[in-house]
Amino acid sequence: MRLEPGAEFAGFTIERTLGNGGMGIVYLARNPRLNRLVALKVLGELIAADTRGRTRFEREAALAARLEHPNIVTIYDRAPSDAVVPWICMKYVGGGDVAQRMSERGGPLPDDQAVGILADAARALDHAHRNGILHRDVQPGNILLDHTAGDLAVLTAARWHRMMWSGPRRLRGRGRVNGRGRRWGTTVCPRAGAAGSSAC
Repeated sequence: MRLEPGAEFAGFTIERTLGNGGMGIVYLARNPRLNRLVALKVLGELIAADTRGRTRFEREAALAARLEHPNIVTIYDRAPSDAVVPWICMKYVGGGDVAQRMSERGGPLPDDQAVGILADAARALDHAHRNGILHRDVQPGNILLDHTAGDLAVLTAARWHRMMWSGPRRLRGRGRVNGRGRRWGTTVCPRAGAAGSSAC
């Protein structure tokens, strides 16, 4: 289900599409009750019809909502459990993501900016780990830049686990995904940015 600008969904008014993810589409939407722009992630219909996919989406939304940190995107609300199509309402971070920023530059990020992104992401992951939560997909496309706060790096909510960001032990089939693997990802990710690669 793709929503067009002006469409009404779950009490939100769709402004435009922000991006497509593995589990759904993220829209810029307006909450008319608060007169606030938000990022609205709507689960894809095929996944919404799958019990395991739906349960995972709802579980991760609940986990993300437990985290309050300036370097982690804020969850405002989520769909009730009986909603036909699940959704998550999040803070809208208007500066794009690191992958987009590299694409716009046509090359690597400045060293000082790459280091700043690394520090912000590490603070976010440290907070999450202290709360027993792992980010499953640390990569340039999942690090947003808040232009209203000096390009503060903000991690999106986790979705699918990507083995390439799991760390050497996991790639070799040894050990479970843990905080050390996520910290390995924060080391690789900014180096990718400095090198001008968004895919790594």
